[in-house]
Amino acid sequence: MRNRRYNDKYYNRHFVQYREWENSVGKHIFETIRPSSIVDLGCGVGSYLEGAFHAGCKDIKGIELSYDLAKKYIVEDIASYISEGDATTDLGIDRRFDCVMSFEVAEHIDPKGTEKFIENLTSLSNNYIVITAAPPGQRGTGHINLREKKFWIDAIESKGFIFQDQLIELFWPIWKSFGTAKYILKNLMVFKRKL
Repeated sequence: MRNRRYNDKYYNRHFVQYREWENSVGKHIFETIRPSSIVDLGCGVGSYLEGAFHAGCKDIKGIELSYDLAKKYIVEDIASYISEGDATTDLGIDRRFDCVMSFEVAEHIDPKGTEKFIENLTSLSNNYIVITAAPPGQRGTGHINLREKKFWIDAIESKGFIFQDQLIELFWPIWKSFGTAKYILKNLMVFKRKL
């Protein structure tokens, strides 16, 4: 089912107001954990991927549910790497990536799609998962799947990943210096696959 809560104004705001710090975050993720490949589930206009791409990660993929609305704000450099898709369904991706990202997507999905979303996050990752998810009480458009951080941590760890406190502590002050939205910092979770 398509989420039509977002319109042109939403994607324009992400491109105009958030792109700079989202680029910086994407670049920092690449420079810190050095993934050889990244997929972003619910990538919007692709700004996190754009930052990673320009920092040197040339194996990127973005999936966006409302691609038809977002595409005019996706920069040409990465446009061919982004396609339409629903992170709560089988994405038909026959490979894994060193890093799976998903920023502020989980709270927008139908709760019935949560299990498949978690399966996609974990099955597509060879190594890292970087995710943010709004908790109960966080206001926002289309927040229908608000869950405590513990829910996401338990679910992802049950699939063979370890929550990475030390990386979060490393990311916070640097991302804050970029002007990253407070809710991103508050909701940040990072995982590494068990060896």
